[in-house]
Amino acid sequence: MDDTPAHPPILVLGCSEAAMKLRQPGHEIAAVLSIHSQGEYPVDATGIALVQVLQFDDIERAECGRCGKSAPQLDTQEMEQGNGPTHGCAEYG
Repeated sequence: MDDTPAHPPILVLGCSEAAMKLRQPGHEIAAVLSIHSQGEYPVDATGIALVQVLQFDDIERAECGRCGKSAPQLDTQEMEQGNGPTHGCAEYG
């Protein structure tokens, strides 16, 4: 007979789902790994013994080869003009 302990099941959830699961009384969650970007918050894992929080850097989108503006600059310009974010330049891809 094998006495090796079984690994616990892994459950992958988005932040909202994880938060709801953690609020359920009687949950059997033993550890949380929260991965989020700089503009987001980690899941609240208050009361969980093992918590690891990892934050990753958001990447910048490339500049338009035609006008030299970045995608966020083009998005802002178009939102101000009431056009929505279409990325301004025909060559921006």
